[in-house]
Amino acid sequence: MLADEIDARHIDLSVFSKNLGLIMSKDEEMDTGIIDLEALRMKINRELKTANGAVIIDGHYAHEVAAPNETLIVFVLRKAPWALAEVLHGRGYREAKVWENVEAEIMGVCTAEALETHKPRKVCEIDTTTATAEQCMQKMLRRLQGKETCDGPVDWLSHPRTMELIKRSVPYSEMP
Repeated sequence: MLADEIDARHIDLSVFSKNLGLIMSKDEEMDTGIIDLEALRMKINRELKTANGAVIIDGHYAHEVAAPNETLIVFVLRKAPWALAEVLHGRGYREAKVWENVEAEIMGVCTAEALETHKPRKVCEIDTTTATAEQCMQKMLRRLQGKETCDGPVDWLSHPRTMELIKRSVPYSEMP
């Protein structure tokens, strides 16, 4: 939606990687492809060099393939872990994959990884929990225009519903 709004090229990293044969293997347990990140970086850099205008790179590892000096902003879309679990269960994801994603959301892994390669002023968290896709896109657009700040830091770890979620999903005998 944002790419259409600002007339930018949109690259979905999962589709891009699959179309270019950059999936090296499959993680059967997590039901996900293992991408050749170095080859993907090279392909993305080539795409950026030949692009006419803005490019939006979309994927949870976008921050790992886009050169920091050529990145205007990194939007990290966050969702409350209990809402994320519901969405992923609804998609039919395996329990291990659901919890890998929920744990990453609780810990803010995508934000932390983005901050490892990009300056904090370039990393913008957007809480998508109760917002529509249109509302999120408008927030990102206003941020690009300098008219709005980001939602972060988003902290699910200290939220009471997060502990409820963990207690429901981990047997007490396994809790530390």
